[in-house]
Order: sequence, then structure tokens, then C-alpha cells
Amino acid sequence: MNPERYQRVQELFLAALDHRAEDQGAFVRAAEDDEAIANEVVEMLKHHDDEGVLSEESIGLNRRIVTDAFNNSVDTSSTPVARVFGDLSLDPTLLPEQIGGYRIDDILGEGGSGVVFRSTAPSGQQIALKVLRATDLDSQAQKRFRREIRILEHLDHPGIVKVIDSGVDETNVGMGVTHLPWLAMELVQGKGLSEWATRCQPSLEESSLLMARVLDALAHAHEQKIYHRDLKPQNLLIGEDGSLKVLDFGAAAIRQLDEGENDSVLTATGQIIGTMAYMSPEQVGGNSGAVDEQADVYAVGAMLYELASGQTPYDLRHLSFIACLRKLRLEEPPPLKDLVPDAPRVFVDLVEQALAKEPQDRPAGAAVFAEALRRLA
Repeated sequence: MNPERYQRVQELFLAALDHRAEDQGAFVRAAEDDEAIANEVVEMLKHHDDEGVLSEESIGLNRRIVTDAFNNSVDTSSTPVARVFGDLSLDPTLLPEQIGGYRIDDILGEGGSGVVFRSTAPSGQQIALKVLRATDLDSQAQKRFRREIRILEHLDHPGIVKVIDSGVDETNVGMGVTHLPWLAMELVQGKGLSEWATRCQPSLEESSLLMARVLDALAHAHEQKIYHRDLKPQNLLIGEDGSLKVLDFGAAAIRQLDEGENDSVLTATGQIIGTMAYMSPEQVGGNSGAVDEQADVYAVGAMLYELASGQTPYDLRHLSFIACLRKLRLEEPPPLKDLVPDAPRVFVDLVEQALAKEPQDRPAGAAVFAEALRRLA
């Protein structure tokens, strides 16, 4: 199930809960033309109890939905080139040699909002070229892609990837001529946070200083009322020279950029945007209007917890969608002190504060959090 279908399933499920149990099935089938999606939601509703959690015997029934939510990155080491534009059975040789005047050399990664290629500019400069999938060319996806471009153009910080160029290219990708929006960005050679941590085995002090730099970049975005909303290890890249970049603002919320559209236009009520393992309780609730800088603060706290202990605050594997929601919103993570007995109390307290259920109980913004982490070091 792709991210768009996953989001539709959860949106429809939450909407159905507003109806009487005996009317829920009829509501779903009237609201959804896609029979597979409707059947998925109806099956979830059958196993939903009065406490808002799936029954024990149904745990794992919708495992693939949750798996999509917090494992939505793709290991491109074995990804066929043809796959980057969707589930199209194309001959890899049909992939265009260039897009937007940039030669396509290799695939760097694939995320929820597009595919990133290693490319070469006419000048010979190596760049990262992000392209919206040909299968995602609906108006909603294009609005989000254009919004990401505008966000990055408004951000100027050494910790945030820089925009070089953008445009729309008329391209033949084996399914006829189509118009592909693209975004050229600086290419950063490096590793994602998880791979870097596995290789470097950072101390708590090194982890604190690294995440303080992430918070510096976020503070710059937050000053302009831009909130990332999808922070996770895959979106933090550590360069070979020790540089750090925050990537992928495709899910970001904007509060002040005047584009004639706001976040509510691009996010349906009840729709969850983000990756569940690092999502704040208010974000899992699906209320996009309540998500602000504190959601990013929470995500940094979750990554610090993982850097220190080797595990995410919550183990969401093999849980149903509803069980994940309940765990994230109602349960506390295992005490960090139990997992890392040698961790200084002040470090443990700060990380647990960042993971507070209520936004107002977390550090008062990215800059405050960064300063507190630097004091620890």
C-alpha cells in the first residue's frame, strides 16, 4: 500500500468512527469508490472495540499499513531504475538520460514525495535532482512539491540543503510524454543518521552536539513559521567532512508563506503526515492545525533517545494501526535511565522532557533545546 492509499485508509477509518457501529460499513462504501480501500477499512472496523483499540486476535491484521507509516524509505541498493516512477513494468532503458538539462547518473533515494537522482549539471557540477513520480502527477501532489520548492527557497542555513534550480520537464518515461516537476539541490556526500551512528558509535556528548546542530537548522525554519513534521534518521545526512544537512521538507507545514493556500488545503482532516516512530502525540491525532515546532522538538527527542539506547521510544512493530495510535498517545516509553544506566540524570531528564505528551511540557522551542544540549556537553 503506497503512502497515499495508507493515508486514505486512516482518514476514512477515523471518519467512520463518528457514525454508529451499525452504519459504519455503509458510510465507508458510500464514501469510497476504491473497493480494496473500502474493504480494508470495513475489516478494521469489525475488529475495533469500544476502547478504541483493535482486539488482540486482530493484532497484525493491518500490519502492512503501519509498516508503510514508519518504514516508508526504500533501500535503493537493489532498486531497479525503472521503479522510480512508480509500479510501472518499464524497460530500464526507457528512463530519460536527462531531466531539466541535468544528466541522470544514479538513484540516491526514494521517499514519499519523489525520487532523488545523482545528476550532473551542464557545468559538470554534481547535484541531487528530486523528481515527482510520473504516477503522482495529480494536483495535490504537485501542490506539495511546489510548496517544498518554495520552502527551501525561503530557507538559508548551512544545516539545510540548498536549492540550485527548479522547473518542469517534458519527458518520455515509457508511458508517453509527461511533464515532470523537478528540483535541483546541492549534493551532500555522506550517511544517514542511523548508518553514521552504527559506524561512529557516538558518545552521549557527541550525540547531543550533533542534535543541537539539527535544532539550529530547525530554529531557522521555525522563525519563518515552517515546521518540518517528518524528522527521522533518513532525513538527517552527515557528510564525510562532518557537515550536517536536514533533508526533505516535503511534509512541512507553513504558517506564513503567502501562496493562496494553507496547510488545511493540502492535508485532509484526520490524515497523518510523518513517520510514526518519531511522531508526536498531537501529530498522530491527525489534527494538522495543532502541529507546530513542538512536533519537531519531539522528533529530535525521539532520535536522541534512539542514539542513546539503540531503540526507538516505542516498539511499533507488528502492531495494528489503532494499537500504534493508542501506544503513542497514552503510554510512556521505557525509562531511558533503565536502558542507559550510565547516562547523566540531566541528559535523561532533557530527553524525556522532549518526549512529553503535552507540547507545552517540552523544551520551549528548538533554540532552547539546542542550548540545553550544548550545556550538557
